[in-house]
Amino acid sequence: MSTLAAQWDALTIDELRARGSTKWTMFPDAIGAWVAEMDFGIAPPVADAIRATADRLETGYMPKALARDLGEASAAFLKRSFAWEVKADHVGLLGDVLRAYELAFTYWRKPDQPIVLPTPAYPPFMSLPARQGVEVIQVPCQRDENGVWRLDEAGIEAALAERGGLLVLCSPHNPLGRLYSRAELERVAAIATRTGARVFADEIHAPLNFGGQHIPYASLNAQTAAHTITAISASKAWNIPGLACAQMVFSNDADAETFVGLGHHTTRGASNVGVRASIAAYNDGGDWLAEVTTYLDGNRKHLAQRIERELPGAVHRAPEATYLAWIDVSQLTNRRDLAPMLREEAKVAVTGGEDCGLEGAGSFRLNLATPRPILDEALDRIFGVLHKRR
Repeated sequence: MSTLAAQWDALTIDELRARGSTKWTMFPDAIGAWVAEMDFGIAPPVADAIRATADRLETGYMPKALARDLGEASAAFLKRSFAWEVKADHVGLLGDVLRAYELAFTYWRKPDQPIVLPTPAYPPFMSLPARQGVEVIQVPCQRDENGVWRLDEAGIEAALAERGGLLVLCSPHNPLGRLYSRAELERVAAIATRTGARVFADEIHAPLNFGGQHIPYASLNAQTAAHTITAISASKAWNIPGLACAQMVFSNDADAETFVGLGHHTTRGASNVGVRASIAAYNDGGDWLAEVTTYLDGNRKHLAQRIERELPGAVHRAPEATYLAWIDVSQLTNRRDLAPMLREEAKVAVTGGEDCGLEGAGSFRLNLATPRPILDEALDRIFGVLHKRR
């Protein structure tokens, strides 16, 4: 066991709650396993960058040179990690990926077109456009004969066929943990090309995969480069969601020019400290990320083994990427509102499938990015409640 892994194993619930994060204080009597952040602190180079930002008193408005530095670091990271070459000046800064999504459906979608969303999905992908009167067509994913979650390609094409629209491609997928193959992505690309759709590719979890190779959707070919807007961030892989920094990556000149034309007051939101931390993560955070990924790999395997051994009837497939597990317990309980049930009875806060779109009820999303002893405590509590309900 590495030194870091031993340190993470030794963390206690009281220590995590004392940090004050929403994950641990929203439901103060429950284990926090819902919102997507990790319990493992931050990489030393990222911590150094945060301290250096304060030491330099770099708390004024962001200089253009700092934004350029992040564009260069982002482009270098994408090339090094995924063999995707993008122009540094085609990387736009924003506060978070949800803001990127909002811009995408506001400025890269015709007013009469829907958003087409494979579900289950990150809940704000439904609620944010709905609050603005934008139509969202949900297309539930389907399990194949091997239990692997697949995009309903025919359903996606049918939803886009009449008016086109903006297809949301969460890759790797939150909450299903799928790492899509080249063949799957190429079929999606063909659908988008036939229907004239634009694609919003949320690739925030791309650095967190377990042996597979993430393929940026926009990198497939000239057609995907032309119709894709990609959103990335260091926030998930390096555990800095509170520092307000994400990037929109544009794979064609026209979209990059549109973003610039929106102006600072539309695209603002990234913070100096978030930019500095992201640069450090992309440039120097690889060793820490490798240790985190190894630990998460152990957690996902541990979860799969415990479910197979102790919770017959539950349906689960270990995620290929992300630190999020999707667990279907619809055969074990008649309750379909699982988040409140597990908070009240198991004292574990999870994301209920009922909040993740059509056909999600009866499942829940569990955050695996926690010390293994705490993961075991959460599983003991959840399994205990579900056994009582048989």
